Parts: sequence; structure tokens; C-alpha cells
Amino acid sequence: MSTIPPMSEKLRSVIWCIRPEFAEINEILRLGLKDLDDYDTEIHELQSRILYTNLRKKRLEEHLEKLRSLKAPIRKLPNELLLHIFMFCCNQDELHQGFGRPKLNALAISAVCARWRDLAESRPSLWCSLSVVLSSSEEEFEESEHAIVAMLKYYLAHSKDWQLSLDINADVWWEEAEGIDHPALVLLASQSHCWRDLSFN
Repeated sequence: MSTIPPMSEKLRSVIWCIRPEFAEINEILRLGLKDLDDYDTEIHELQSRILYTNLRKKRLEEHLEKLRSLKAPIRKLPNELLLHIFMFCCNQDELHQGFGRPKLNALAISAVCARWRDLAESRPSLWCSLSVVLSSSEEEFEESEHAIVAMLKYYLAHSKDWQLSLDINADVWWEEAEGIDHPALVLLASQSHCWRDLSFN
């Protein structure tokens, strides 16, 4: 019965494999390929377990972080003191159309948690001091025009007819408007009975 020499010798040999060895080589190849498939399956299972374990770890970390936040000193402050801090932060919110970064402190405060939202919405004076910057009335600014009007409506709804302090800058828009009424100005004009201070540039 013939035996297959060591692989290193077979690879160095210039003699072709004899035919009786082919069947044995094919069987070894078949078994080897099966082992490779088994390894791939095992690796995939291990990777899935690692992914699942990392997900559980992340969820636990998030849960622990939320628990830690319950111990935050700011949660011990009474509502009256929190509102005083909010008033200091909301001296004047800024709404920009098309350019610039808006400063929406009242909106940001109301988005922190349910308690802060309830407090912010209960105090109309947080929403009544606004700086409004209007840009060109050209077509590319239509989307931002709708956005600033929507935000104005949101602020006016929360101000609940409280006296408004407005600083309006419409230089860029006014130069190109050609007599067109800006919807934000129309909206603010409809609230003229609530104006306390008005600055128009």
C-alpha cells in the first residue's frame, strides 16, 4: 500500500502524483474545506456574541449614566431658583434667516427634560425678548423664510400675549424686497398690541 510522502517533499518533487494518491488527496481537501467552513461559522458566532455583549454593555452604561444624573445637584434646586436662572439665560433669543447661528435659549432649556419644559412653558417672559434677523427674499431663502416664521409662531404662542421686546434687523432683506411684505414682519405686526420695545434696523 502506497503512502503519501510529507507535503514538503511532495511540493519539492518533480514527479507527478501517482493516480492512487488522487482520491486520498481529494478527500483531505474536502475535509480541509469543511473545517474552514466550520471555522468561519464559529468565528461568525463569536463575532455575533461580541456584538451582542457590546450592545448590552452600552445599554448598561447609558442606564448607569441616567441613574447618576438623578443625583445631579441641579435637581435639588427649587423651581423658583431654576426660573431665575432661566430668566438670566434668556435675556434675548436670536432668530436668523438664511445665515448666522440662532440663539434659542428658551427652546434649548425646554428640551432638556420634562421638568424644565414645564417650567419654561409656564413662564411666558422667557419667550418674549427676541432679536430677528431677516435676509434676502430671493428663492434660495424661501425654506429659511418658512423656518423663521414657524419659529416665531412657536415663540409667540409661548409668550401668551406677554409684552414683547423686539430687535428687528432687516437691512439685507429690505434692500432687495421691492415692496414685498416679509411674512415674519406681517406676523410680528399682528402682535403689535403686545409690543413693549421695538428696535428696527
